[in-house]
Amino acid sequence: MSDASKASSASAPSPGVVEVSRIAVREAMNGVLADTLRPICLGLALFYAVISIWYVVEWVFLDNEDARKALDLGFLGLSLPVFALRPLSTGSVSLALLAAAFWFARNRLPPMAAHPVASLIGVVVIINCLVLIVVGADPRQTTNLMIAQVGFGCLLYSLPWYAVLTVPSVGGWLLVAGARRVETEWYHFGVALFEATLVGALVLWVRIGAQRKVQALYLQDQAQKAQLRAANEAAQSAVRAKSEFLANMSHEIRTPMTAMLGMTELLEMSELDATQREYAETVARAGNSMLDIVNDRLSRFPRSLARSV
Repeated sequence: MSDASKASSASAPSPGVVEVSRIAVREAMNGVLADTLRPICLGLALFYAVISIWYVVEWVFLDNEDARKALDLGFLGLSLPVFALRPLSTGSVSLALLAAAFWFARNRLPPMAAHPVASLIGVVVIINCLVLIVVGADPRQTTNLMIAQVGFGCLLYSLPWYAVLTVPSVGGWLLVAGARRVETEWYHFGVALFEATLVGALVLWVRIGAQRKVQALYLQDQAQKAQLRAANEAAQSAVRAKSEFLANMSHEIRTPMTAMLGMTELLEMSELDATQREYAETVARAGNSMLDIVNDRLSRFPRSLARSV
């Protein structure tokens, strides 16, 4: 490569690489989570509503000892069927989630509050799962917690917040299952819950990596677009300045040149000797040549830019 080509390549502006901070990427991911909370709440509210209807139908048409068990609420003077706690719990969660979805539809959740609010929703789901385990005394109800753990991995974008939800989920299950250590089936579902927690963490880890790349590319694209807009505005400003300069020069040069040529013509019409006439003609030719050069340069300037002045 020659020295001239090296110099030209060195002077040519290279496209700048926009660096995106991790804080900006994290803020963008929190914004994505905040935008997904409304449809998540609507979907869960519908799911728990269907489950509540199923529990009510099962409770009404169930005729065995479980349906006749009652919970004595002496401090309220009430006796509540134990089996009714299932639809009461799921129905309450469904209404709470529906109210949350209605709030999200009318209000913009700040990105920094996305994970705390999502974790609060997760705690409500965990409490409902533990209530179903306690009421049913059935280890198979652990599958609700297993699904919840995987669901948290598909919802959140933060491993620390996933750990926050794992503590009440696994810890609550251990408290419930602690009194039933003699039943081997509880151990089986305990291992399954642990595996579901690991699967949820793995899904979350993969999603965080992918979402970071997506958001970083999106932020870089937006920053580059802003740079291009700024460069375009600067180029247009330079073109406008150039057009103004040429317009001013057109006036400043043509006016005195026209006056000089006019006075030269008057001088040629006067009585001059041969030497003086030769000088006047030389001045006239030089002036006309300069005026032709000016007109030629100005004619090459785009008229569209000249009109934009």
